Order: sequence, then structure tokens, then C-alpha cells
Amino acid sequence: MMHTLIISGRAFLDKHTHYEAQTNIGPNSASIILTGDIASELQSRYSHELGKYPALRIKVSFGENQQRIKECRDPYKSANHLIGKIASLDDVIVCLP
Repeated sequence: MMHTLIISGRAFLDKHTHYEAQTNIGPNSASIILTGDIASELQSRYSHELGKYPALRIKVSFGENQQRIKECRDPYKSANHLIGKIASLDDVIVCLP
């Protein structure tokens, strides 16, 4: 299921290989994954680090943790926890004040 969200860049935490933010989609908790490559492209294009953006409009497709292949499931999240990965820089719009 595809969703468009507005989230602060500060919500993304560095997980060494990617960035991750927590949010809610309806009654379900959700994780948004942003790869390091896309974060680097974002910084190159707009000249700021991810945490400096007050608002990012993102398009992301979510699936339940239990629907992911076994190697990609997060063992610390519930089966119905939603996980979505930002596919490309085209799915991120910087909302400048």
C-alpha cells in the first residue's frame, strides 16, 4: 500500500547502512527506511544533511513485517508492523520553510 507522508528529517536515525524513521499509519506502527545512497544524493542535490530538513514529503510503499522474506524480517518488530523503503530520490520532496 502506497502512502504519501510528511515527516521531519530529524526523525530519521542513522543505522550505519541506512536511515530509519518511526511513524504510524492508521492504528499500525511503521518504519520508513532510507538507504544511505539516497541520503547522499539528497545531500548532494540540496546541500544539507538529512537532519536539517524541517519537512520532507515522501512516497513510500508499506508491507507487513510478516510478508517480507525471512532474511529481511525484523525479528524485533511485530508481524503486522509496517515496513516501507523509499525507492528513489524522486519519491522525496524537500519542503522548505
